[in-house]
Order: sequence, then C-alpha cells, then structure tokens
Amino acid sequence: MFHCSKILKKIMLIMINLLISSTYIIGVESCCVGNSCLKMTSFKAQVDSGTSFTFLPGHAYGAIAEEFDQQVNGSRSSIEGSPWEYCYVPGSQELPKVPSLTLVFQQNNSFVVYDPVFVFYGNQGVIGFCLAIQPTEGDMGTIGQNFMTGYRLVFDRENKKLAWSRSNCQDLSLGKRIPLSPNETSSNPLPTDEQQRTNGHAVAPAVAGRAPHKPSAASSRMVSSCRGTVKYRVE
Repeated sequence: MFHCSKILKKIMLIMINLLISSTYIIGVESCCVGNSCLKMTSFKAQVDSGTSFTFLPGHAYGAIAEEFDQQVNGSRSSIEGSPWEYCYVPGSQELPKVPSLTLVFQQNNSFVVYDPVFVFYGNQGVIGFCLAIQPTEGDMGTIGQNFMTGYRLVFDRENKKLAWSRSNCQDLSLGKRIPLSPNETSSNPLPTDEQQRTNGHAVAPAVAGRAPHKPSAASSRMVSSCRGTVKYRVE
C-alpha cells in the first residue's frame, strides 16, 4: 500500500516544454501493455488534468488496443452508450484483472496506468468494461485525468518539469511541496526487449509541438487524483 505521507519515496521526473501558459507537452518513446512493450508507439501528448479521458494518435492507439485485447480476460462486446471501441463482458459479476499500460519516457523513466478501463455496473455487479482510450487525428495526443488516477502530480512552470508519485490519497493536503528530483530508481524495471529493437522514431520529452487546444485545468501547481477505477452504474 502506498501512503501520501511517504510521497518522497518514489518520484519520477521528466523534462517537458512549456509552450504557452499552463500547457505541458511530453514525448512518449514507447508503450507497454502488461509485460509486452510495443514497437513504433512513440508520440507527443499534452498532459491535461482538465480532460476527463485520454486520446492517443491512431498508430499508438491501434497497437495498444490490439495488445490489450489479446491479454484481457473478457468477451469482446459492445456496450450501449459507450464511446469506446474495445469493450468487454466479464465472465463473472466482478471486474477481472486487466493488464496495466505503461508509458516509457527517456532514460527508461516510466508512468504506469494501473486501471486504464471504464467500468459499467448494474444492480448485481459489473456488467462490462471498456479500454478508456480513444483515437485522435494527427500526431498529438492528450493524457487525461483517467490516466492520472492513483498519482499525485506536480506541474512546475518555473522549471518546466512534471513530477509524479504514487498516492493512496490519505493525505490530501495541497500545501506540501514535492522536490522535483528523483530520490531512487524504479524498483520495477520495464521489460525492454522489444523496446530496444524498435525501429520507430522516439520523441524526446524535451521536444515539443503546437498544443491542440487550450487546456482547461492543467495550470494547477499540484494535482491529486484520488479516484479508483472509473465506474458508471446502469439502472
């Protein structure tokens, strides 16, 4: 279990470029689903805590969704009212274990999305769930609030850096500052076989492009995302 009081234990750090006021653009070098790291999944994305869900460029979205589909334990199905393409019906009324999604940055720094799904509940329990990612045109994606769940993030305008650490949200004080330097290396190194063999062009975190739209709430000094898996009840 992770405690917010131990927030200094594990802070990941990447360089970003501040294009316009409160806009953060990062470069993702590759993506992993579970233990499988995918080729040619580099992209640039705006980190926007004011956007509810995540949108990825078509090439990255397709590779991630197909790999997720192969690993997930559930029957592919459509769910009424869902905007997402990859939806599933579980074998029981409980949410099965779903593969994690990892964004890999420069120097093998990584950001693990532990619950990349949106869950639909009925009166008897889970009736379905969807991979909560949508494709977007162009080469610029948006990392939305659903990818930030379970983390505390710092948007540092002055130093043009973005930092994060795991949080179980027991400590919601926004008055504490987080040093923007990593204290230790990750205890969970990523599998790198396919990542090292990829021929795709990796976009360094310091490389920036034009923001697709004005962010609505990314200017926060510190953001705590305390919700668990995103849920929706169907009556």
